[in-house]
Amino acid sequence: MSDSILQNCAQRLRALVRKEFNQIRRDRRLAISLVVPPTLQLLLFGFALDATVSNLRLGVLDDSKTPESRAGEPGIDRQHDRE
Repeated sequence: MSDSILQNCAQRLRALVRKEFNQIRRDRRLAISLVVPPTLQLLLFGFALDATVSNLRLGVLDDSKTPESRAGEPGIDRQHDRE
């Protein structure tokens, strides 16, 4: 792309960003709706979500049925005999 095309794109992008910020500044409800919901989501999800995993049911499909593959997952409870 030539320099004039890139300058034209940058100029149009700046004009678009300036127009949108002016619109946000004029409309108080829009400004509130752009700030309050994300802030509430961050606060609520920050307290509600936990990084620890518990009570997870896990299944492993062992198609090779070799001793090496069965020894690969020693922490899995082997309640049910595999066929």
